Amino acid sequence: AGRTVAYHSDIPIGANLVRSSVIDKIEHKTVPSGPLAFVTIRHELQVNDAASPAVVEKQTFVLLSSAGGAAKRETSDDNSNTRHTKIVTPDDTMLFQYSALGFNSHKIHLDRGYARDVEGLPDLVVNGGLTTLLLTEFLRCDIGLVPKSLKARYSTPLYSGRPVALAAVSDGARWILSARDDAGIIAASVEVEAQ
Repeated sequence: AGRTVAYHSDIPIGANLVRSSVIDKIEHKTVPSGPLAFVTIRHELQVNDAASPAVVEKQTFVLLSSAGGAAKRETSDDNSNTRHTKIVTPDDTMLFQYSALGFNSHKIHLDRGYARDVEGLPDLVVNGGLTTLLLTEFLRCDIGLVPKSLKARYSTPLYSGRPVALAAVSDGARWILSARDDAGIIAASVEVEAQ
């Protein structure tokens, strides 16, 4: 459902890191399509003996019941001032590599038969974290800005082999990044404070 990341200090190459992950909150809700739960997990990366973490990330997942319905799909945002755009097409290899880096073995990212036949999805699902990475690397490499903090919101899945339109616009104080699926639906939006 979403993610926030704050970069507090640099991590030197070769430094020993301690990663801690804890469940911050679990919230149960019932919606017209059935019960669901919001689970927020806090991750911290701390350089060996540092007094405070270098990176703090909070991920919020929505866990649906087997009867859960589709999420609300956003179809528009204010992109009249979009200054930067790029098309990226995540493929099976990219999904596999990203999943391997994060030790994510969820079959919706790796096993097309499982994604289609068991989960009822049209294809392999692009990881939300990969979408955030594509957007922040777009900001860093194509626009030349380094994120200081970010807040991401995921609203609909992206699928392997389908083009994703990345866009970035600044309102002067922050950058708003978005990823749209091949139908033009907003799949992810990221609010970034740049250094």
